[in-house]
Amino acid sequence: MPYRTTHKAFGMSIPPRTMMRYCFFIFFFSFLLQGFSQSIPEKFKKSVDSLIAKEPRTYAEIDAVFKRMRNDSLLMRYFADQSIDNNYLDGQAYAFNQLGRKYRNTSQFSKALALHHRALEVAEEAVNLELRVYALNMLGVVYSRSDAIKSALDYYQEALELAETIQDPNDGLKRGINVSLNGIGNIYKKLEQYDIAIEQFEKSMELERQLGNKLGLAINNQNIGECLEAQGNLNGALKYYRTSLSYNEEIDNNMGRIICHNSIAQIFIKEDKIDEALEIL
Repeated sequence: MPYRTTHKAFGMSIPPRTMMRYCFFIFFFSFLLQGFSQSIPEKFKKSVDSLIAKEPRTYAEIDAVFKRMRNDSLLMRYFADQSIDNNYLDGQAYAFNQLGRKYRNTSQFSKALALHHRALEVAEEAVNLELRVYALNMLGVVYSRSDAIKSALDYYQEALELAETIQDPNDGLKRGINVSLNGIGNIYKKLEQYDIAIEQFEKSMELERQLGNKLGLAINNQNIGECLEAQGNLNGALKYYRTSLSYNEEIDNNMGRIICHNSIAQIFIKEDKIDEALEIL
């Protein structure tokens, strides 16, 4: 379980869960006051009304409607507000997590944590294991981005253990498990515990094959290659970099292609094969 601390406010010790809830309401309702002075498109309002009437429970079902709009904080605030009004807990958890991602990606970590903690609480109230796993993983990502390694590892591990209580996970839970495994793997890679990191990436690759996720396979092969290179296994690293490049070529992922080319060139340079390095760059 994650390491818990207390915060001091007005001379009193406040549990972190209470503090996060307090921060959440400050942030969220300040958003509402700022945001709803702007107009919400009628088409989006109808989509929200239709979704809430159906009350889907899985991340995939909700995301199918909002995937293209989930980075719009104004629209996600509106969806959160409507979900609160209609006591649609699964929708609240989804919206709070998307708002948390938005703030995480702009390095506003305190706001992100407050929103993801609120999403976790709502998902627990809704008895929605998939959205609980999602929120726990998002907390892991925020702590990892802010270099709070122990807290990040704790939340990823908690998410993984929760997801693995389901014997036959659906695709949404499999994706959640992959986020956990990759998060744990990257932490151990950062800590230079490469064998443990590789073990996590290999587990993740098996699930990515089941999901047919070539981007995930490309990323995991790249990660394993980096671990092997750090261990001095240049031939092994080159094999994984080339496999990663193959997947990136299949899905036409230019950024992944560039990363792979640089990694392969770096191996050639270490092997004093300068001409081959220049050729691939």
